[in-house]
Order: sequence, then structure tokens, then C-alpha cells
Amino acid sequence: MVRLVPIEDNAQRLVYRIGVASMLCHLSVCTLMIAIIACSLTLVLRHYIGIFAFILIALPGLLIVICGFFGCANARSFLFAFDRSRGVFEASAGGVSLARPLSDIRLVHIEREHGVGGLFGGESPGFAVTLLFSDERRCRLEGGISMTGTGRGPQHMQAAAERIRDFLALPQTNVPVLNIARRSKEESPEEQAQAEGGLARWLSCQGIAPRLEPPLRHYDWAESPAGPVRLPGMNGLLAMRLSQGPVSAGRGGANS
Repeated sequence: MVRLVPIEDNAQRLVYRIGVASMLCHLSVCTLMIAIIACSLTLVLRHYIGIFAFILIALPGLLIVICGFFGCANARSFLFAFDRSRGVFEASAGGVSLARPLSDIRLVHIEREHGVGGLFGGESPGFAVTLLFSDERRCRLEGGISMTGTGRGPQHMQAAAERIRDFLALPQTNVPVLNIARRSKEESPEEQAQAEGGLARWLSCQGIAPRLEPPLRHYDWAESPAGPVRLPGMNGLLAMRLSQGPVSAGRGGANS
């Protein structure tokens, strides 16, 4: 099970780790199930459609199994460190790290992405504790695969988000939940180049590396931020009121 595990928690440093075992177990189970299903269907259907069973079932199944092996070879442990003494947030994995000033963090929230959390996609949502920076980019605190759950997500993830909020002493008074859809992501040429670099690392088995997510076209809050939160791309302080229900905020303003 994917879990943010605290390995250091004091007045100056807060460090979380996502172990490699969770990703290895997830990918291994998925790969094994695909292999069993593909073999079973091929053995049954070859009596009815002959060679087409190998073309339509066995070959795609083999490709998925190969991708599963690549995924296992790229699994890495992730570290997320908040360091007050240096004033830096750092995410590292697979020999690669990214760092941002703590002062750039505007919000700690939970992202709920639909259709990605099930074993084969499905309808189960995936959850991740996320940092929103002043340039509208986000860093999802996950280790290659999202946590699954219902509602606001797993309790241990909510507890980690609350602890990070307290450590950073942000003005928000709650941990909001943001709905994410792939179509709401806006990729620039820089993000596309980053994705291509990630694919090259994946194919060469150099490991999955932390990355910054591109800005969103709009913010679809399932639970809005409360308190004098200064969100990027907006003028002044944005006071969200949970009693009014979900709020969608565009990059140039807020709509309630």
C-alpha cells in the first residue's frame, strides 16, 4: 500500500518517504494478472479463431507484461523533505532531485484524480498530497502510483497533509480537496520536453524521477480552501467559504 511514512519530524526538518516496495508490489500484481488472463484467453480462443487469438490476445498481453517489467525496473524510493534551516523543499528519487524555496509554497491540498486508481484504471479515484507553488505548478507527493480510497482519501494521507500544513504555518485553516481531470492540465513545450525526458529515463531503466505538474486551466474544488489563502494568478487574498459549496477558480480570477 502506498503510504507517506514520516522518517524525520522536528522543529527544523520534516521528511516523508514512500518506499519502493509499494510500487513493486502494485506493478508485480498487475503484470501477473495480465499474464494469467492473456494466457488463459489465448489457450481457450485458439480453438475457435486460431492464429487470431495470438494476434489479438497474446501479443498485446506480452507487450503489457514487458511494460510491467520496465516499470518494476524503474521503481525507486521517494523522499520529500521540508527544511526550515535552509528554507527549501526538496523531492528526490533515483538520483534526481528538485528543490523549491519554502516561501514559494502557497497551499497544501489533496488532489483527487478520477479513473486512475483502480487495478486497470476503472472508476476508483487516485489521491495525492500536493503542494501548489507561486508559479501555479504543483508537486504531487507520490511515488509513481497514486493512493486509492474514497471521499477525501486515506486517513494516513490526510494526517500527513495536516502535519505539512502545520509545519509550514500556512494561513489556510483546512486541507482542501481538488478534483483533477487530465483535460484540465495545460502542457507547455517545457512540460512536453520534461515528459520526453522522463520517457527516455524509463526506457533506459534509470528510475522514475520527481517532477512538477503543469498549471491547471481551472480549479475545481470539491472542498474549498478556507482562510486568507493567496492563490497564484489571483489579485489579493482569496477568502474561500466552505458553506457556499465548491468553488472553481480560473487562472485570472475566482468564480463562486
